[in-house]
Amino acid sequence: MSETKDPIAVVTIDVPGISITTLGEDIINILQEMGHDVVKVVVPARMKQVLANPPPEIHKRRVLCLVEHKTVDLLSSLYVRPRCVVSVYTTGWEEYHVHEQLTHLGPYLKPKLHGVPIRHVSHSRHNHNLIEKFARKYLSPSTYRELSGQLECILFGITDHFKPGDGPVSPDKIRVPYNRINQAQKNIKLHAEVTQQHLNWLSVTHGVETKADFYYAPGFGPEDKSYRFNRTVYNFIPQIKGRNEYAENLRGYGMFLSTSLFEGFGLAFLEMLASGLVGVFLDRPWIRLLLPEYRYIVPAGELAPCMAHVRENFEEARAYVLKEIVPLIQKKYALRRFCEEVVALLNSIDEVTDDSQRSDVA
Repeated sequence: MSETKDPIAVVTIDVPGISITTLGEDIINILQEMGHDVVKVVVPARMKQVLANPPPEIHKRRVLCLVEHKTVDLLSSLYVRPRCVVSVYTTGWEEYHVHEQLTHLGPYLKPKLHGVPIRHVSHSRHNHNLIEKFARKYLSPSTYRELSGQLECILFGITDHFKPGDGPVSPDKIRVPYNRINQAQKNIKLHAEVTQQHLNWLSVTHGVETKADFYYAPGFGPEDKSYRFNRTVYNFIPQIKGRNEYAENLRGYGMFLSTSLFEGFGLAFLEMLASGLVGVFLDRPWIRLLLPEYRYIVPAGELAPCMAHVRENFEEARAYVLKEIVPLIQKKYALRRFCEEVVALLNSIDEVTDDSQRSDVA
């Protein structure tokens, strides 16, 4: 069978505004452009909602699962049998407790689960390093060695929608890189505090009165009262739906601020940088691994001064992003390259090479 025609099932979710929903659509489009026969399989997003039966669409297909907590459910039937499964860990390892992390790694202790070849893929070097460190700490050396054979790292990437615009942009057009209100991961309280400091500085030194634009996903915007923080520094705007429209909108902005304590990967930040925005980042391990040489990564106490520095030297800062960071992102973090490497991994673990060898159980 020709590689470009081998059937692939992409397991994803369908929650508007959530990154995995968008990512699943992008991956399916790229795989189809590559010539693959692709079927989209939608599963519930909630962790505790177990699949009653594996989706029949995965039967006899190679499976790319983007919803890692549903991977085991896909292999719970004798009658619906995928050829092989690559499960991409798309969330942040720090989000879970030790017992949840141990449970997550259990299915990957052997090369096969219920007779089906299976591999675990971390989509960022940060996650991969954390998982390996965790496994070495909590598992015996022999068990870790067995597990490590199933642990892969294939870096996520962005589509070519995201590119700098031709027109001038203002450093005073500030975009929030989050689409939901969150403290534990996004550190929204610090974000609002630093944003307020910067806006006050703009007002006093330049007479500029503005706010940062916060585009929120449905159900994750100003109606969310989970946290107390200064909301007056933001213009809350419903999230843009179309990918082309979203990419075009980004090109109108000059700066963004990240206060994230950790990120599963950081796609939104790469999209903004690739679109020509200058980002100022709180110094955390995830961003140091994603963009080790990036110039504007500072401790919490230096975030506001760094934003002021970028604003005062915006042409230089933007030229640095355009000449050094955008080409790096385009080379290292392309989603098409991710898809190519995932297909290569599926090929390497798919033991079925001839139709006559496939099970007829259905």
